[in-house]
Amino acid sequence: MTSAISLVTLVTDFGDVDYFVPSMKGVMLGINSQIRIVDLTHRIP
Repeated sequence: MTSAISLVTLVTDFGDVDYFVPSMKGVMLGINSQIRIVDLTHRIP
């Protein structure tokens, strides 16, 4: 049996100068350490 790859793509308006994105990633990885996270952008207006 093969397992599916869990992929999460992030598109946010959080910006990249504070702790919000790393905090969110830490929570997601704490729930499932096998996921792959791809940052598309954090600068949606």
